[in-house]
Amino acid sequence: MLILVAHFVVGFAILAVIEMRLCLSCSKWSCKKIPMSKTEEELNLDDDVLHEKDRCEGQTFDLDTRESHGAKDVIRVTNLRKAYTTLLGDPFLAVEQISFGIDYGECFALLGVNGAGKSTTFGCLTGDI
Repeated sequence: MLILVAHFVVGFAILAVIEMRLCLSCSKWSCKKIPMSKTEEELNLDDDVLHEKDRCEGQTFDLDTRESHGAKDVIRVTNLRKAYTTLLGDPFLAVEQISFGIDYGECFALLGVNGAGKSTTFGCLTGDI
């Protein structure tokens, strides 16, 4: 009977740790600093990418009048950055300075090679990551 009770307590504790995602919150701590963002010259960005970044950064939204100045994008992402950290390892930059705007009715897709950060970008936008 004591073994069954001990098995229940240990199993319940493990289940609680998994369900509350306590192990995942520990992975957010890091002993090493996340590196600073690279400049546009260091990233070797294409002209189209620089044009889209400038277009997105040029837009403003006035909270008082609820009016936008510049292009009217329904979704606008400016300088999105995501770094994965571990307790002892080096931080890994998965996404670095992504900027884009999506207008109403547009069909949008991210294109890139494997490991470019497409899934991470959509994970950040939907709140999964």
